[in-house]
Amino acid sequence: MLGAYRHLFRVAKEPVPTIALTIHSAIPIARGLGSSAAAIVAGLTLANHWMRERFSTEELFREAIRLEGHPDNVAAALYGGLTLSLPLHDGSVRALPLPMPRALAITLAVPAIHVSTAKARALLPRSIPLHEAAANTARAMALGYVLSSGRFELLAEALRDVYHVPYRARLIPGFDGVVEAGRRAGAYGVTISGSGPTLLAFHPPGLGSRVGKAMVRAFTRRRIRAEAFPGRVATNGAFASTLL
Repeated sequence: MLGAYRHLFRVAKEPVPTIALTIHSAIPIARGLGSSAAAIVAGLTLANHWMRERFSTEELFREAIRLEGHPDNVAAALYGGLTLSLPLHDGSVRALPLPMPRALAITLAVPAIHVSTAKARALLPRSIPLHEAAANTARAMALGYVLSSGRFELLAEALRDVYHVPYRARLIPGFDGVVEAGRRAGAYGVTISGSGPTLLAFHPPGLGSRVGKAMVRAFTRRRIRAEAFPGRVATNGAFASTLL
């Protein structure tokens, strides 16, 4: 966070003010939940607030991507809601808002193990067969269709990624069993959150406790302690306020 705070002042060619911070984050570290992106966005937002909002949200997004190395997590942290990061031909990235259906809820199953993002990335293949890549593109487009149409019975198939899930799943003991447990408890689909090991379940509202408990029990059967958290998609992104 402090690194991002200093970074924006340097971009503005301004001296970095000396401050004292008390930081509280409820985001578990190294669990595929975007803790580093949240810290970066928080630091940029604080610096921008200090400079009386000199930078636009789009400019903060650009600097956040520069610091994080990719747009996906910082887009969600900065803008809020569901976002799609669209790379443009000029090398920039645009964050596009997606609808979050009211009839869809989420639950996170967070095991007490850590997965290094670098290690998770190292597992990814250097190339994918063309037919698999084409099918994965179709499933990604279908995910947008599912969210906009409410055809949640297609969600599990839309989440059947071949780019990273089969490889990163190797770092999550009992992955298949936890996914199956979530589905049997009523989830429409379960997938890896970020680089893992957290698993993200999509389900009807009101089923979060049942789905979460089922996934935790599945981890427990593999002698892995886990916690379930009912999730909520925040409609607002990062903001700063002055307390008087």
